Amino acid sequence: MPGGINVPLDVILSWPSPNYNDPVTQPKRVLVFSCIIGPISIALLCARLWVRIHMQHNAGWDDWLMLAAAFPMSALTVIFPLVTEVYRFDRHAWDVEYKYFPIQRKFVMAIYVLYSLTSGLIKLSILLFYRRLSSRAVSPTFRWTMRIIMFIIGGYSVAFIIIPIFMCRPISAFWDQVDFTKFAQGQEWTCINEGADVVAHGIISTVQDLIVAFLPTILCWNLQMPLRQKIALYSIFALGYTSVAIGAMRTYQGYRLFFTTYDVTWVASDIWLWSLLELHIGSMCANAPALKIFFEKVLKVNRLTSWTPSRSRSQPYGSRKQDFSNFSATPRSTNGQIRGINRFKTLIQSGNDKSSQLKISHPRSATLRINAHVDPSPITPRDSMTKPLASEYIDTVLIDDNRENDIEMGKLPTSHFDNHVQALPQLQSPVFLGGRDGRPPPLSQI
Repeated sequence: MPGGINVPLDVILSWPSPNYNDPVTQPKRVLVFSCIIGPISIALLCARLWVRIHMQHNAGWDDWLMLAAAFPMSALTVIFPLVTEVYRFDRHAWDVEYKYFPIQRKFVMAIYVLYSLTSGLIKLSILLFYRRLSSRAVSPTFRWTMRIIMFIIGGYSVAFIIIPIFMCRPISAFWDQVDFTKFAQGQEWTCINEGADVVAHGIISTVQDLIVAFLPTILCWNLQMPLRQKIALYSIFALGYTSVAIGAMRTYQGYRLFFTTYDVTWVASDIWLWSLLELHIGSMCANAPALKIFFEKVLKVNRLTSWTPSRSRSQPYGSRKQDFSNFSATPRSTNGQIRGINRFKTLIQSGNDKSSQLKISHPRSATLRINAHVDPSPITPRDSMTKPLASEYIDTVLIDDNRENDIEMGKLPTSHFDNHVQALPQLQSPVFLGGRDGRPPPLSQI
């Protein structure tokens, strides 16, 4: 049986008598879910922005795109229950007064445009978040693949924003085709197959959701992080498959509306519900990684995903931890650049602090604390010119002073230069250039 919005006269005559006063209506699912899931989604976005802007000072394009997506998503959260409860999308088509049909079609055009815009922004935000992670762990091929996917999704979103607006010529024919007065006047118009457009849009969108949900499988596999934290990330990203299933249901309901029934208002209510869930669940999945830091630092909830690995620390060559407490040193600073971060200071300190520090003062303050094991055998000034001091750096921890733990990675501990911290150059053993009585000089003179 064919279907869609252009109902033949014989089908209209076969419909039951209209009941405008007490019709059978759908449950208020759209209204209830809008009131529940809408505030939750906005709250998660606010938590994400608070962490990235206020705590980490590290907001990126993924955050700004998600903020931009919040405006059309909020508009849809209002429009869906509005058209369902007020403009008669909660009842059978034969129980809807004719005057509502053109108004319904105007809302449908707005929904098409806002949905494509919101969906595209959310997907691009998620892909940019993956790119932020992948810059540390994956090959350039993977990053180029993500750029291509982002280009495709961006072009697809723009296309399906424009198509509903110019689907009919003139544009007003989009809603005039269901206005019986205009139809009786013999007005002519030309429209493309709206049902084919809706189904194609749904299929392409669902495939894109599947790709976006699958990418973390490759990404997290290559990330160097504790297993427990990796499992937590997998759990968050796995929620994306829920969005894929919801998108498939929305596509099926669109096919059903345009190709199996003329009772469009009754079926459209289900489409609005699935569309609402798809957008908000996608938004929540994108904002979920920020909750770890937000719960720890703002709500003071103990971290659930932290993990401190227990490892044996070998000490070859009879090494022991060198005590710098007897040294007198003055901080020395040098200017340079590390991985695109400008204006850092290298501080060598002593006293109660038994470690060297690398401090990045601007724009992000961070400290590299290194505990060193050195060979305790005496070295004369002559030997120091030819024999480097045997040393083994046991722990290298990037400690962030201003920024909180990275949302995605946290602190990056490593041992024996096991390449967990790939962004840092390998430290060289110091060579003593002189001293009295065979003792090494103060660190300030090195």
